[in-house]
Amino acid sequence: MTQPAVTITELDGALGNLATGGLLALIGVSADGPLNMPATFARIADLKTNFGTGPLVEAAARAIDIYGQPVCVVRAAEGSPATYSAVDVTGVTGTSVVTVDASVLPYDSYEVVVTVVTGGTIAAAGIQITYSLDDGLTTSQPQALGVDDFFLITDANIKLMFAAGTLIAGDVVTFSSFAGKPDSTTYSAAIDALGQSQISWRVCSILGPVTPAAAATIDQKFVGLQAKHKPRYFCANTALPDFIAGQSEAAYLSSMSTAFADFATTFGTICAGAVQLPSSVSGRQYKSPVVYAAAPLIASVDEDVDVADVNIGKIPGARLSDNNGNPIPGCHDESLYPGLDDARFLTLRTHVGPEGVYVNRPRIMSATGSDFYLVPHRLIMNLGEDALYQYLIRRLNQGVQVNKKTGYILESVALEIEAGATAAMVAVLLAKPMASDAYFKLSRFDNVLSTKTLTGEARILPFGYVEYIETTIGYVNPALRVLAAA
Repeated sequence: MTQPAVTITELDGALGNLATGGLLALIGVSADGPLNMPATFARIADLKTNFGTGPLVEAAARAIDIYGQPVCVVRAAEGSPATYSAVDVTGVTGTSVVTVDASVLPYDSYEVVVTVVTGGTIAAAGIQITYSLDDGLTTSQPQALGVDDFFLITDANIKLMFAAGTLIAGDVVTFSSFAGKPDSTTYSAAIDALGQSQISWRVCSILGPVTPAAAATIDQKFVGLQAKHKPRYFCANTALPDFIAGQSEAAYLSSMSTAFADFATTFGTICAGAVQLPSSVSGRQYKSPVVYAAAPLIASVDEDVDVADVNIGKIPGARLSDNNGNPIPGCHDESLYPGLDDARFLTLRTHVGPEGVYVNRPRIMSATGSDFYLVPHRLIMNLGEDALYQYLIRRLNQGVQVNKKTGYILESVALEIEAGATAAMVAVLLAKPMASDAYFKLSRFDNVLSTKTLTGEARILPFGYVEYIETTIGYVNPALRVLAAA
């Protein structure tokens, strides 16, 4: 026999086709730490002690540093190990062949630039090099190679190998590393652990480039959470543009649009593109997935807030262009290259006037016609559902009076339940207005004596979010007004 239960079914499509923050949870890979064990941190030092380094630590540290809020982190197992690009040695004039030891896997994604400061012969003391992990934006102090034929970049776990020969001052080696990433199976295990945890979280940042198949798995997990009365929201990211190969904006748009054309969800956002962000761990300037900026911003504001609102302020530290005002390769600006927003991705943009980087539109990657168009639509529904459930669960297994003639619920009892459920939703959604209205109605024709079931319907009237303002402007001549009046 099934357990007594409250069942809430979400409705979608009722609005027509309209083309104080909560705890942020993060799921990703890291160098250390227990797998699939959610834990809350409020200090970056403690986060590093427990999880070392890697995408999970970088993204969580930014959220703590920028928004001053604790985070819940879940280390996921790698589905695919870290890799390296080909090593570009066209800048080497010495005779030594420089390679990367592929058996030593990097902690994260880096754009590595190694420069010879003092030349010499390999295995003979005297050679000095510098290295950068962010494409030359920040550079280490000179490092002595000594008598070794290798050099370990310890904070990145990258091992450079130098074959017998010479290096000349000014020689440059470049390559990129790519962090390990979860897959559908390891994402599933991490989300299950997060869903079973008693930690109360509202937004989940999914770290690692998601494929449409992984996104579909993640979505189904969040559908499952909603069915268990834990409605939540996720924010993920596609693969970044292949800026190493010089992938064009048009090619990236075509690739991502095609890949996600058949994917839709009412529970989450898929971000596209990269953004340059300062690391809250090392201070370096990394090209990071947009989710690193978007998810903590969404979690830092009230559920009703559209984070595209310029009045919120620019995204701290975010850059889409370099010091000369030129676009940074791989960093997508929707204002310059529109199209990804139309493909339902969350993107970043710049404005004429206000300095800095902003969210273009906090999209839910929902199907055309869905009521869940913007992130606030999901977050407000989550709030309303939770408030309604918390009230109705207290009405289970209680006796209700029925009309002695019809056998249906007594009108006074129905009114009392309606008033209580409505009040519960109103207290959450309208005390500080996050919606325009909320109410609950109970059926008067349930044969509760036979079915043991009451049926009702709850409705939320959301805010309208202004995305377009049209006006006219022109000159006026007061003298002509006077003549017309005469």
